[in-house]
Amino acid sequence: MSNPEYTIAQILQLDKKAQPLAYRTLAASGDPEASLAYSDLVFRDKYKGEAQEGSKITDAEKKKARQEAIDYLLQAAENGCPDCAVKGANATFRGIRGATFNKVLCKTSYSTCIQFLDNYLSHHSLSKQDEAKHIYMKAMAQKYSQVDKLTVIKTLNSVADLEGTHYSTRAKGILGRYAYDSGDYESAIPLLKSDTCLPNAVLLTLIFKNHIKDTREYNIYRTQTLDLLKNKESPERQL
Repeated sequence: MSNPEYTIAQILQLDKKAQPLAYRTLAASGDPEASLAYSDLVFRDKYKGEAQEGSKITDAEKKKARQEAIDYLLQAAENGCPDCAVKGANATFRGIRGATFNKVLCKTSYSTCIQFLDNYLSHHSLSKQDEAKHIYMKAMAQKYSQVDKLTVIKTLNSVADLEGTHYSTRAKGILGRYAYDSGDYESAIPLLKSDTCLPNAVLLTLIFKNHIKDTREYNIYRTQTLDLLKNKESPERQL
């Protein structure tokens, strides 16, 4: 598939049934627009691969077509396409499923997600908010893939330094949890207080009850914990 027969403009003139393979072929050559179009077809389960004449599309071909969607996005991201980097990072961070739960159109892969994010963060001039969001996403990918704690903390500190963004606030809260786990309660308190969420409220309640005893602070965070329990959310929330 290294020699594309069509340009994007020519593909748009093709019959709808012929377009997916043409996008796939052009994407293989490194074209970023084709990579985006091809991955969109795969991720929406509009293209499953090619069938041999007189037979159905094999499972191996379906798997290959789906993997190529990621491979071509990554190739384009490495060549400097920001849209391909973001699309690939989002797909591999969350994974994509089809209409049935057991149909996986894109597997979760935190290591691949980090590759996409590194390309995005290193190749492009970003707003502070966008930079914070994607470094935070990298920290979560590192955390979920069980990268060593010091590496995750280093990445979170990079986010925390981007003051004025809500991702900085979230990062400080997670750093507070790490400080709590290591027994550094003095450092944990201001970090945990910076981000109001259930896990942080629980830890502050425990700190002021058991470690740095303060009845007033304990009552404040016990009440906050009970209030947040009514609207329980994930510690890292949605990106």
